[in-house]
Amino acid sequence: MPIQAQKIVDEAENFLPISIDNDDAVMIINESVNQMGVLGLAYGEVTIDYDKSEEAWTVIPNDAITVIHVVDEDGNPYYRWQYEDNLIRFAESGTYKVAARKLPESIEKLTDIIDLNSLYKSALVSYMRGFIKLRDDDHSPDGVRLIGEFRELAASTFNTLIRKRKPSQVRVVRHA
Repeated sequence: MPIQAQKIVDEAENFLPISIDNDDAVMIINESVNQMGVLGLAYGEVTIDYDKSEEAWTVIPNDAITVIHVVDEDGNPYYRWQYEDNLIRFAESGTYKVAARKLPESIEKLTDIIDLNSLYKSALVSYMRGFIKLRDDDHSPDGVRLIGEFRELAASTFNTLIRKRKPSQVRVVRHA
C-alpha cells in the first residue's frame, strides 16, 4: 500500500502542538527518504526477463544503489549474476526478480505518493516529529530520541521486508 505524504504530516501534527507548513513538510519528507537511501535502508524489486542469446547487459532502474539478491522464477536464490554500474546480466536465460537498495524519489507536494513500502510510514512520522523538535531546540532530548527511533524503525522495516522475501533454507542433518 503506498504512503501519501499528507498522511505523514497529519500523524506528526497529532503529536506536535503546531501546524507544519506544506513547504517545510515536503522538505522534511524528502530529507527522511534521502536518509533512508543513504543508510541503505530502502529497497525495491524489479522483474527482468533475460535472454542469454543476446549476451547483453540489462539496465536496472537508475535509483538502484546496489543489488541485494536475485531469485529465479521459482523463487529460488540465484547466484550466477554480475552487476556493474546499474547493469546486470545472468548466466542463463530466464525471468529473475532482482532486489536492490535504492534511493527513493523526492516528492514535490503533499498529495504525492512516497516511493516506499507502507511499512516505512512509522519511521517517516518519527523523523518528521524529531526534525520539528530539533528545529525548535537543537538539544531537545525528545527530538534526538525521535530521530534515533526513525533509524531503528527504518532498519527494522528494511530487515522485515528483506526477510519476508528471501526463501527460507532448512538445514537437513542425517544420522546413519
